[in-house]
Amino acid sequence: MPDFADDVSTELERKAKALRFTCLLELTTYLVLFAFIVAGNKAGVRVWGTVHGVVVMAFIAMIVMIRSEMRWTWAYALGVIVTGPVGALLVHRRIGSEGVPLPSWRQEQLASQR
Repeated sequence: MPDFADDVSTELERKAKALRFTCLLELTTYLVLFAFIVAGNKAGVRVWGTVHGVVVMAFIAMIVMIRSEMRWTWAYALGVIVTGPVGALLVHRRIGSEGVPLPSWRQEQLASQR
């Protein structure tokens, strides 16, 4: 049953979509920050360091909040958090390839039909 009248996606699918966007944003802000570091632009490093820090904190919060619903282990969650932009790419790819798991009530419903 959809959570919104015009939207057929579940809440978990919407959370996963937002997390995938945040993963790309985390990678993008990291690359911009890295470019400022390489160029030696101290003002750019300070500004983009702050922007990147905020995005990383959002990424970490989203991983922690969605972890159990996605049935990810704490080891996986901590691994992608520690590895930063590489972890963000791993999460983006995993959600894209695996999608979101079915809710437990739907799994039980499908199992009872067999």
